[in-house]
Amino acid sequence: LRRAVIDGGAMPAPVRRSARWTAPAALARWDRPLAAAWVAGSALTLAWLAIGARRLATRRRRWTALPVHGSHGPHVLTSADDGPAVVGVLRPAVVLPRWLLDDARLPLVLAHERAHLAARDPWVLLCGALAVAALPWHPAAWWMLRRLRVAVEVDCDRRVLAAARVVPGCDLRRYGALL
Repeated sequence: LRRAVIDGGAMPAPVRRSARWTAPAALARWDRPLAAAWVAGSALTLAWLAIGARRLATRRRRWTALPVHGSHGPHVLTSADDGPAVVGVLRPAVVLPRWLLDDARLPLVLAHERAHLAARDPWVLLCGALAVAALPWHPAAWWMLRRLRVAVEVDCDRRVLAAARVVPGCDLRRYGALL
């Protein structure tokens, strides 16, 4: 505070400040273009997600549902070249490549994919993608989405390994080699 000498004593002088700070006109003219760019970036990111979902739906129509030994629960679909993966959010399914059906590692792969479903990982990844759509211009958002995908996989592997330790006859080395 500035001090004024009044009658030999120091008294604070009133300081004039504007009640509200306003951006200079040079900055204010960028409000609309920046907002438009933000909305356009979000729209492009959402379009990218929609195109990916459409491609997945198209591929999913070519997959066949086959009963797989020990596959109670969600649908198990087979594909010529896709998988293993969990696909879908509202109607999740496990997709396996056909070559894996006769493989001894099938129970381990199914355990891994079921662990994704039990943890609702498709929903977690969808929320991460929507967060990126809200901030498409921010490199940290894209980086965090990549890290989220890795964290989901590592956590899933941790859960499968923890469960496999208590299951008699489960070979942890085979699961490690599968990773």
